[in-house]
Amino acid sequence: MTKNIKFKSKKLSLNKRLEIEEKIDNALCFLEKGDFDYCKKVLNKLGRKYKDNVDINFAKGAYCTKQDDYDNALLFFKKTVFLDPKYSEAYFNIAIIYKNNIDIKNMIINLRKVIEIGSDDEYVLDTAKELLFGFEENIMKESNISLDDYLEANELFDKAFKIMQNRQWEEAIPLFEKAVEINSFSPQTYGNLGLCYGCLGKNKQALLYLDKSLEQDPNYEVAAVNRTIINALGENEKLSDKELKAVDYYKDYGSGDKSYIEEHRTFHR
Repeated sequence: MTKNIKFKSKKLSLNKRLEIEEKIDNALCFLEKGDFDYCKKVLNKLGRKYKDNVDINFAKGAYCTKQDDYDNALLFFKKTVFLDPKYSEAYFNIAIIYKNNIDIKNMIINLRKVIEIGSDDEYVLDTAKELLFGFEENIMKESNISLDDYLEANELFDKAFKIMQNRQWEEAIPLFEKAVEINSFSPQTYGNLGLCYGCLGKNKQALLYLDKSLEQDPNYEVAAVNRTIINALGENEKLSDKELKAVDYYKDYGSGDKSYIEEHRTFHR
């Protein structure tokens, strides 16, 4: 998952101590060689003395990514851009972590920051443009909408999803419907609409949305499971929400290494 992550720290400005710069660069060299213990020791020692040093925070983020500790890596890279809002390499690393977590909205936001700020590192700038423009092409091909429209639909989805998690089915439905008006290709949105209508006992409408979800992605197992359950209910019988839980399907199951259907069957066996 560390593929594309930028490990080389940006040079400290001239008014920074040269010994700090040298120690950071030295630590990152050992990091690249796989000597994690030495790198950690140096960075922790520097961090205790210079906790708000931008390059130390960047280096700590790089160390965390090598350890597959992406949550803490994000914290350090975010602190880096808080301390230096023009640190494009940190925005780039944030974007890559979000990309690997299939958080497309935040990936786009941070790739745009890289392009807006620019970078002396051709790899960083060229890769940011390639990723962003490639995704924009896919969105246009798939849904015939712009990136801004995609982000707007994503924002509506997130709001609706939070409401749905509070079991406020009727309040969530208009937001999901508005989201698919903007982005008509969204299996998750149609699937959630089906779930909301199922929990209201409007099962015909629920099945229509679940069918639409599966039409767009026949491998979307969450919709398949919910469709089977709702299809077995009476016409106005409500779907029980007691065992419902949030699932980030494409992140947790999209690789195909595990099956949501098999886990669901095991859970209910």
